[in-house]
Amino acid sequence: LVNLCQRTGEYAGFNVLLVAVANDINQLYPFLVSSFQAYIEMKIPDETHRLSIWKAYLDEDQFAVAMNSSTFGFTGKDIERIVEKARFQSNNIEMFHSKVEELSRISRPASLRGTNSNFTVLSPTSIDVSFDDIGGLGSVKDALKESLVWPHKFRREFEILG
Repeated sequence: LVNLCQRTGEYAGFNVLLVAVANDINQLYPFLVSSFQAYIEMKIPDETHRLSIWKAYLDEDQFAVAMNSSTFGFTGKDIERIVEKARFQSNNIEMFHSKVEELSRISRPASLRGTNSNFTVLSPTSIDVSFDDIGGLGSVKDALKESLVWPHKFRREFEILG
């Protein structure tokens, strides 16, 4: 569409807004991506934001906290779908809680949609592995530390360096 408009000049004098949505920008055709003037990235909610979403849908804060700890990688839409489906399938609060827990266990979060893998998203704080647990591969571990750990550990220094 963009290519056709550019070749024919059909959009001259009109304001055209083209929006494309994908879990990964690499899923879009390169010629389409090159036509965009701006990109908006909407990240998966972190623990704090996800908790506020759970609290908006659930009446009990304690239950919201419990659900939040087991739904790393879920978006607001994922949570909304779980809660709405549980409400539809439940006729009392105990059944509702049970359904929310069950649906959150079997639901595939948005962060995994479009992948062919059968794995679940884990919270980084739930992983109890360190670089010391990996034998050998010293240069690989050093490169990973420099590119992944250091920017977070030394955020201020990296900001100064640009």
